[in-house]
Amino acid sequence: MFYLLSEPQKKKIQQEYYTKIVRLITTCLFVSFMVAICLAAPTAIRIYSELTGLNFAIQPLESQISTMKVEVAKEDVSKIVADVDILSLPQKADISKVYTRFIEVVESVPGAKIQSISIDTLSKTIKTTLSVRDKDVAEGLVKKITAEKYTGADLPYRVLSEKASFTFPQTLKYENL
Repeated sequence: MFYLLSEPQKKKIQQEYYTKIVRLITTCLFVSFMVAICLAAPTAIRIYSELTGLNFAIQPLESQISTMKVEVAKEDVSKIVADVDILSLPQKADISKVYTRFIEVVESVPGAKIQSISIDTLSKTIKTTLSVRDKDVAEGLVKKITAEKYTGADLPYRVLSEKASFTFPQTLKYENL
């Protein structure tokens, strides 16, 4: 029957046929796309909600991790500072050098003895209690200590009234000897 029609009618029928096929395919694709979206929406919503929940669970952990990193860094810095403090302490050889030099200075004055001595190398001070035979020896000892570049050596006024042996404390500062 199709062969009995005229050419313009055939073309018109063919055009209508192809238009219907395109519409049908377009409608099927649109319906398939809409069904796919409707089926994928719950999955997308679930993934989004799980992702949001995981982000809320991860944020405290990340803050704990950063806090722990800061604490570890502070511990490392404090260890380094402690090591630097240990390295900056004076060596024992320095203490013995100061000690022996001060003893030599005191023993060079006849009639003077050290009763006690304490050396603080951080503040570079020597606290000592000296025993002397008389006030002349005490004056000579103070002059000798001052001549050896120790600062703070003084003779208390009560020493001037002493006639026999006596003791007196001294707090001296020293620089690198």
